[in-house]
Order: sequence, then structure tokens, then C-alpha cells
Amino acid sequence: MNNKNLREKDVVLHIGDYIFDSERGTLVSATDNQDPKPRKLEPQISELLLFFATHPQQLLSRDAITAQLWPGRVVTDDALRAAIKKLREALKDNARDPGYIKTLPLKGYMLIAPVSYQPPARQNRHSKPFLVWVVSALILAVLISSLWLGRLIGSPAESDLSISYLTDMSGSEVSPDYDPVHNRLLFSHRANKDDYLQLYVKDLSSGKTARLTSEQANYAGGLWAPDGKTLLYTRSDIHSQSHYLAGYSPGKGIVRTSPLSTVTNDMYLLSWASNGASVYLKDKFSAGQPQGIWQFHLKNSKLENISAPNVSGHGDIFAKESHNGELLAILRGVEQDKGELLLLHLATGELVHTHLLPQVMHRLVWGPDDNVLTMSNFQGQLMQYQRHDQQLRKMAHNQSYLNNIFYQCADDCFYMRQHSGNYLDLGEQPNPFSVNPLLSSDYYESAGVEDFPVYGPQTHRLYFVSRHQGTLSIKFLDSDKNTQLVAAFPEDSDISALTINQQETMLTGLAGNRVFTVQINSGDLKFITSSIDKNYPPFWTVTGDALIYARLEKNRPVLYRYSLTSEEHVRAETGYLAKVSIDKQRHIMIDLQFNAYLVEVDRSPRLLTRLPAVTPNRWQINGDWLYYTAHKENTALLHRVNIVTGKAEHKELAKNRFRLNFDLNQTRLTVVKSRLADSDLVEVRL
Repeated sequence: MNNKNLREKDVVLHIGDYIFDSERGTLVSATDNQDPKPRKLEPQISELLLFFATHPQQLLSRDAITAQLWPGRVVTDDALRAAIKKLREALKDNARDPGYIKTLPLKGYMLIAPVSYQPPARQNRHSKPFLVWVVSALILAVLISSLWLGRLIGSPAESDLSISYLTDMSGSEVSPDYDPVHNRLLFSHRANKDDYLQLYVKDLSSGKTARLTSEQANYAGGLWAPDGKTLLYTRSDIHSQSHYLAGYSPGKGIVRTSPLSTVTNDMYLLSWASNGASVYLKDKFSAGQPQGIWQFHLKNSKLENISAPNVSGHGDIFAKESHNGELLAILRGVEQDKGELLLLHLATGELVHTHLLPQVMHRLVWGPDDNVLTMSNFQGQLMQYQRHDQQLRKMAHNQSYLNNIFYQCADDCFYMRQHSGNYLDLGEQPNPFSVNPLLSSDYYESAGVEDFPVYGPQTHRLYFVSRHQGTLSIKFLDSDKNTQLVAAFPEDSDISALTINQQETMLTGLAGNRVFTVQINSGDLKFITSSIDKNYPPFWTVTGDALIYARLEKNRPVLYRYSLTSEEHVRAETGYLAKVSIDKQRHIMIDLQFNAYLVEVDRSPRLLTRLPAVTPNRWQINGDWLYYTAHKENTALLHRVNIVTGKAEHKELAKNRFRLNFDLNQTRLTVVKSRLADSDLVEVRL
């Protein structure tokens, strides 16, 4: 086969049962009448398919594919596996029984389907119109059939879920657990946003609910032991956090309370071991330090480290043993929007399987036979992983805001939490450090979730990120307090940073793992970095015509300067995640551990503080002060450090506020306020 011809433009390739237009990057089935519409491939996946087509029946090494897709770049194996997975999904190929892309272990990949092509010079000038006519006729036939059947044929339909309420209290139920031995729930509840969380038990057989705690502290994280006779829970206030082991009596409530060792105080409870002899915990989040999993043995108070991930994401989020106690499943946040499922054999310590996840998942349950794992995340996405064939499938459904899966009651039955979805609003409050605090303040309440407030430097109008009914967008409030759309984002996007230039003409931020820019007047959205790289939140230069962002290269951050006019990325400095200029002589630099330094010309860098996050929505310079927000247990604090004298102080912002993004405009402080999103525990049936 002449590979040169395959590189010419406007070549139609016949690959197995598909027709691939290499110029347009479209793929259409030549045999499936129910899928006649050409599908647009991502440019990189189109390039990958073309590379395979130029070398049919040939082994392509990982290095060869990497060099083709990312010339001159250093990328991880995860990026390559993700590209291969996307191509297989486009071809509806099965990695276990491939008809197109075959994996040769430790060697590479091979296209095993037959390939034929028609060079441009020999194409009939009527071939494209004829193909369009054929495709149109097929689409028409499908539409007619669909009308006859009463629905359109397309992507798999969403599952109709049946929802039954396990609890229906006024307020919010959180951190649930279930005792199957005695058929009862354990959960925390508060009726109002500023109330303390208290522990409750509900007997599902009798329907009776009992309150277990009642004092000025938060009680959460309750976990039934496998036999249902004892429980674990966490007590916290502004001063400290402790975990407790206790017995439970239906008549008396919590009995025989004893604290766990203080070595566990800076960790979060996750789950019991299947034999009831130990419990799993994870590290508290610490800037620049991924969370790991620990096992605490109750008999001898021994704390054993299970995992210490070296990833750029949050690290290990959740862990749960299989029912037979042989395997430990761990959910890991690899990057901002990418997760991983790991299965660890407990007897040998061997990592028996890993599987990349398209989103970060937060909770999982094992099926009754330990073969199926079902996962959920806060955004309401559900996935199932089958161990026997190592297949992952998304569980599309028609219910909103389902999360926190905590028990599988049957093959098609799960216990979960469902909330109203309206849990974040924007509001003004006085700057607690201001001599003349703001006397009146605005509260911006609307449907959905509002986050990442940013004041416009010229108009002083408020820009923010909104998520409502699955739609993610950037909006602003006009002078009449009406909401106006700036730009809409792809459906599965997740914004983690937003900032505006001095001229108030452009916005930039981080969506998923990609840096983007938005023209405010036109709403034009542009991604300026690739999703395969680990990118950090961008910051504007003083002039507002360029931005600075960091990219991780060989585990070392590198700063790049991106010009809006030339659209060039110029390598600037290494060793820092962010650089923000105060003036021509002074800059704030943040390193990989989130340490913030004042860097002045002809002077050594001076450490100011360690920030809890690098995103521009969690810290900013205002006058001679560096402001940032942080948590102390369940209390939100506003900190500030004087960049001249080094003086540091902090004041309380609010209780029970979990999102800490803010913007400070003179005395006007706009924050993200946590609402009491009504939530209940529910039984979900497919």
C-alpha cells in the first residue's frame, strides 16, 4: 500500500465496516442502518486513526504513536491509553475481543481490520453527492422508523430511575451509612444552614427516627460496624476534630464511647474493614500534598499506610473493602477532571488492576458477589465497573443531583443521597478588616449554582460561573441586577478558576485541565492549551494583553507567557506555579507547595505564607496586603499578610461554608455562600 496516498487530502478510507473521511475527520458506518450519520472525531483521534490506517497489520510501538501524536512532547502512558480508548469507542471496538485495534502486551498496538482507499484523482466527481444522498436516505428511513416506534434512535436512552424516600426531614441529611443486619440508617442532619450537624438513626422497619447527639459541635462521618452493634463518628468544632468508637442501644442511643488514637485526628473516616477489626481513613487535604489512604487497627491502635499517591490531583478520595475482604477498591483523583479506580489485593499487597475514569468519582459500593462496583460523584454521574470483563459503563439516568452512593440493596437497587442542586449563591458581606465596613450588601439568589465571583475593573459589574440544569456558563449582572450570558461551555466541562484582565475585555481560567480565554463582548471561547498536559490556573499580566500560566513538565512546573496578539506561548521561568506582578519591581511567586514569596529586584525571595490553593479565586493582592481564604474545621476564615511588614492576621467569615472563592473590590467583598440545599436519603431502582 502506498502510504503517501493516504496522507493526501480528501482521501476516503474504508476501514473494516467504516468509511473514514481523513480530510474532514468524520467516521460513518457502512453497514449499520441505525447509525448512518457521520460522526466528527476529535482532531487527535482522527490523526491516530489515520496513523493506524497508514500501517495496517503492523505493530506500532507506544513510542511511535506518542511521537506521531505529540511530537517533541513528554506525555504519560495515561494520555496514550486515553487516546486509544477514545478511538476504540468511536469504532465500537472491544479491547477484550478486538475487531480493529489489538493490544500487544508490552509491545504496542495493531490495526487488524482491512483497509482500502480511493485516491482523489480516481474519485468519481459524483461520489460525494451520491454518498450524501445515501446518508440522507438512511437518516430519513431512520426518522420514519423512529416516528413509528414513538422515539428517535440515537445514543443509549437514559434509564428511568424509580426514587423512594428513605428520609424526608426538613433540612439536609448528609454522610449516610446503612446497617443491613438491623435494617437501619445512620446519618447527620441539620435543619438550618448555620445549625450544627447532629447524628440520627432511622429504623427502616418501624419508620422511627431518633436523634443521638445534641450539643454545640458537628457530628458527622457516622459508620456502622459490619455487625451493626458499634459505630464510628467524628466530632469537630472550631478548635479540634476527634473520632470516636461507641456502642449503640435502640433504647439508650450512643453508649460506651471511647476516642480513637489522636494520630487519626487529622484524617477523615472512610469505611470499616469487612471483619470489623480495622477502619480506613484518608489524609486531610493539604496544599500540594495528595491525600493517601490509611488503615487503623482497633485492637493495637496501629496506623498503617496503604497508599501515598504521586499525582497532581487530590489523590485518594475513598476506599472500601470487598465483602469477602480480599480486595480494597480505591478511588483516586489523578487530575482536576480525571479519576482512577484501583484494586489492591490485601493479603499480598499486589495492585491487581487499575482503570482510568473519565471523571473523578467520590463514592463506591461493591455488588453482592464482589464482581460489580458502582460509583457516584457529587455532580450526579454514575458508573459501573465489571471485574470479570474489566468493562466500565456510564449509567445515564434522568434524575438530577444524585450522589453519595452508600449501599447496594439489589442488582438494580441502590441507597443514595439526593439534593435540590441549589447549594451555592453569591453575596456581599463587609470586609472584616475594613475600618468602615459596608453597611448594606447585596445577595444574588437564583436557580442553580453560582461560583467564582469576579469584579470588572472598569464597570464594577460582577462576573461569575453558573451551573443550572446541566448547563455551565459565565454570566454577569448588569446595572439593573439582571443576569446576562457571556459564554457557554461544553456539557461535561468543570471550571476551577476565573479571572479578568484590567481592560475588562477578556476572561481567562481553567476548565478541566485546559486554559481558556473568553472575549466578553463577543462571547468567543478559545482553549489555548491541550488536555493531555497538567496545566495550572492562569493569571493576567499588568498590561492585560498577555497571561501567565504553568505547565508541569517532568514533575517540575514551568511558567509560560501567552500573548493575546501573537498567540504565542513563550517559556518564561521554572520552579513556580504562578507569577503575579504587583508593579515593575515586585512580584508574588507561588511554588509547587503553594508557598507564596515576595520577589523584589536585587533581593532574595521572602516567604510570606503558605496558601491553601493556587487558584486566583482563593487569594489576591489588595493594597499592601495579600488576602486568602482557608478553613479551620467548619469555620471559614479570611487571612491577610502585609507584604511590606510580614504582619499576619485572620478573621472569621462564616460557619459551615465549604466553598471559599471570593473577590475583594475596595470594601466590597463578594463571597460564595453555602445554602442549605434540601437533601434526603433515597432508594434508587433502575
